[in-house]
Amino acid sequence: AGKFFYHSALRWFPTYGLRTIDAVIITHSHADAIGGLDDLRDWTNNVQPFIPIHVAKRDFEVMKMTHYYLIDTSVVVPGAAVSALQFNVIDEEPFIVHDLKVTPLPVWHGQGYRSLG
Repeated sequence: AGKFFYHSALRWFPTYGLRTIDAVIITHSHADAIGGLDDLRDWTNNVQPFIPIHVAKRDFEVMKMTHYYLIDTSVVVPGAAVSALQFNVIDEEPFIVHDLKVTPLPVWHGQGYRSLG
């Protein structure tokens, strides 16, 4: 599809009539699930002003360390571009993204690690 999210989106979103990203739901804070947040930078700098991110409190706390510059953009060097993300802390209760009800599904994801999807 493409090396980076932005390039893949430019190719595939028109095929399916997609124009915006309604939300990103973080299921867990392992690198395979949150490593691509930086790839949203081109999207928020060129297509839409920000993207809502829904994340469990436990994982948000991890992201405060691993992706601190996305959460507290005041630490970013002036002129540097970072993804414009709007973080929403969720729990195991259903929540709404536009008109879609999302119900987190707690599952074990490794020994002693419970994720929301």
